[in-house]
Amino acid sequence: MPRVPDVQDGVKANELELRWQEYYELVTVLLQWIRRYVVLFEERKFPGSYEEIEILWRQFLKFKETELPAKEADKNRSKLIFSSFESAVQAGQVKVPPGYHPIDVEKEWGRLHIAILERERLLRVEFER
Repeated sequence: MPRVPDVQDGVKANELELRWQEYYELVTVLLQWIRRYVVLFEERKFPGSYEEIEILWRQFLKFKETELPAKEADKNRSKLIFSSFESAVQAGQVKVPPGYHPIDVEKEWGRLHIAILERERLLRVEFER
């Protein structure tokens, strides 16, 4: 005789769905944010005046001091959420779309860090002119 799923199984399935949805939404926003800043920081055209370069520099520092740590916290939180349902992924209960695995998020984060370092270097060069 087949086993009738009990209420506990339904609760677990619902919790899994909620955790997956939270992860998916968090990673979607994070990836959009990363890609937006990679494109922004890869921009090679700078304003001509020292004052405008100084404004860009201040905006860049604010980004590094406030936005970046907050998004890094989101990235770390996404890893924790993923680990809470990783066994369901391995069991085939949850399908992770391409680009949404924590390893993929880390690769994008690495691209962002490269763009940040290059942007900082270019801004310093512009300051020295």
